[in-house]
Amino acid sequence: MNDLFALFYEKFYYETDFSLEMFDRFLYQKYAIIAIISAAVFSLVFYFLLDRPRFAKIGLWFILLTVASFVSAGYLYNDSKSIMERDNLVFSSEAYFGVAIGSFVLTLFVFFILSLFFRKLSKNLSRTPF
Repeated sequence: MNDLFALFYEKFYYETDFSLEMFDRFLYQKYAIIAIISAAVFSLVFYFLLDRPRFAKIGLWFILLTVASFVSAGYLYNDSKSIMERDNLVFSSEAYFGVAIGSFVLTLFVFFILSLFFRKLSKNLSRTPF
């Protein structure tokens, strides 16, 4: 599973030393699971907790999509940087930012896919976002 997520994240940033450290520590897998959980939690909040006609707005859906993506990307950036610094490994901010963009994109994708499923189960938000 780490191989699959490494292929995805390395499309956004690849540098041999940094990527090997991320791979050997199973961080790609960890951050992909966090991105999936973040997307699931925020989409569940929208479709089930906020299941009221007044919340049936694409703007609110977009806000939760964006917040979920920033949460996963921010967590990846801060956590991976602290792990590497704790072990006295110095990498550029570009490395962390590139991989965080990958987490942002993964969360967007998963949130959108989950929205297609969860909206069918929602009573009042079944037509949101489209």
